[in-house]
Amino acid sequence: MPPKLGRLIRQRRLKKKIGLREFARLIGKSPTFAVMLEKDENVSVSEGTLLDIARVLELKIDELLAAAQKLPENLKPRSELELALFRKVRKMTKKEKEDWIQRMSEKGR
Repeated sequence: MPPKLGRLIRQRRLKKKIGLREFARLIGKSPTFAVMLEKDENVSVSEGTLLDIARVLELKIDELLAAAQKLPENLKPRSELELALFRKVRKMTKKEKEDWIQRMSEKGR
């Protein structure tokens, strides 16, 4: 699991003053799981668990998915064309991506 995820979760949990056991209860997991998650130990985190964490910690799900380096099931490429588009976007700068999103949003109005 990427180290950024555990650090992000721990910082936010502490900022919200939620104890580890309470956090584990709120996301429906064991305290051991929560400790392993925050320490970035080899633990598998499902999209559903990330959704629960986002809700409890009031984080954007996309922020958690990016930190976990997980792609939501509904965004996985289903064709060669979608995969090619994904590769092209990955090569773009942040500014290019922002500009492209803005242009696509304007077209959709």
